[in-house]
Amino acid sequence: MSDQNGFQLVRRQAGGLIRSANLGDIFPAEKERPELWLFLVPHDDDAVIGCGLLLQKAAAEKKQIRVLISSDGAMGYCDLKTKKDIAAIRVRETRVSL
Repeated sequence: MSDQNGFQLVRRQAGGLIRSANLGDIFPAEKERPELWLFLVPHDDDAVIGCGLLLQKAAAEKKQIRVLISSDGAMGYCDLKTKKDIAAIRVRETRVSL
């Protein structure tokens, strides 16, 4: 089963595969408490590049989402002019992308 965008999720389990367009079918949760989805990533772009479609799907299904980035990107400057500002630049870029 796919959603209107052709998005399909698959979960492998002992009895075979579960296919659904709904995250609740793939990741069943305790219904009495609201879900919080936490994505732990080493770099700012890893959340969008590595988990972008899942983040998009979770947001569409009104999941509470948090992204924890473990590095500020200060060592990833492109030239000496951006060295002192790169961490702040990456924070701004990350907020826009998420």
